Amino acid sequence: MNSMKFGKKRGQIAVFVIVGIVLIIIIGVFFLLRNNLSKEKGIDSQADSISSFVESCIEQTSNDAILHISKRGGYFIAPKGSIHNKIPYYYNKEKNLMPLKERIEDELSLYMDNMLFFCIKNFVDFPDFDVRHGEVESDVKIYDEKIVFEIKYPLSFSKGENSYVFEDFDFEVDVKLGMIYNVIEQIINEQKK
Repeated sequence: MNSMKFGKKRGQIAVFVIVGIVLIIIIGVFFLLRNNLSKEKGIDSQADSISSFVESCIEQTSNDAILHISKRGGYFIAPKGSIHNKIPYYYNKEKNLMPLKERIEDELSLYMDNMLFFCIKNFVDFPDFDVRHGEVESDVKIYDEKIVFEIKYPLSFSKGENSYVFEDFDFEVDVKLGMIYNVIEQIINEQKK
């Protein structure tokens, strides 16, 4: 009878040992996965910070472009025949010299394509990453109450085995440039009459 009790106890001990081993394995796997997830999360947060950095530079350059081009009468570089403050004539000697809205959109694109680099600063703020980037190509549309910048900027960066790619960025500026353009166009048409 004692041998039967002893056998039951050995069986119970074996079950507890197996359950203990399984629990140790599960806990080990949990901590291993948690460490890997936190490492990936760190990389993803750095990817987010690079994306946010680029978006912030696009916002700043968009606002700078609008201000610069507004001061120059719709041009990135003032055309010949501008007055001394580099403001072009819109109406001179009975001729309408006002740039087409599409030309102003092209000038805003030209500003973005040439000036975004100065904000990005070749990604010196991210020395831990191998960053590769292509040319900036922007397309700008002027609407009555906003200006939309659509930017293609091929960007890839890597750190260790992880790599990320971004290409398309969009930004809108709430400004009534389209409405202002239409009013100026009406004034020039009245002058012509």
